[in-house]
Amino acid sequence: MTAAAAITTKDFSTVEHIWDLLTMYVTYLVAPGLDPSNQLCSDDFLGSSPHNANLAAKSIIGIATYAALCDATNRSCGSTYMAIARQYADKWVAMSAGGRAGASRRNYDQSATWSQKYNLIWDRVFGFGLFEAAIARECEMIMAPNSTVRQPYGWYCIKTFSL
Repeated sequence: MTAAAAITTKDFSTVEHIWDLLTMYVTYLVAPGLDPSNQLCSDDFLGSSPHNANLAAKSIIGIATYAALCDATNRSCGSTYMAIARQYADKWVAMSAGGRAGASRRNYDQSATWSQKYNLIWDRVFGFGLFEAAIARECEMIMAPNSTVRQPYGWYCIKTFSL
């Protein structure tokens, strides 16, 4: 949210003020971000979730966002972090493949599962293009005429599904 506000308004004063904190955070994201350990997420009604693909996507986009902030504040670190984000996004696509109806898995180690990847929206908002193919597959699965997650009043994505 800090990056979205700063990039939109071109006011980087907050970014400059908390740069050390942002750097500490991206350092953390690079370490376990591609394959998060057993953590709670917004789907915490299911309890802790290891290898969560949505949390990993969030981490990858966080790394890319840091790269954008590096560039926007004339720091030389942008290309390094964007390369990491692109490399992780490519790995994410492979690791999350095999989810329900061709979409990505909820957790890397749970084949034929699915959860809504709401964190992918930031890839589109920032225009990174890290997950374009994955976003297309998610949309195809959700919008298919025979979709089992699309319901008359919204998506049915309250629990993990298995075939």
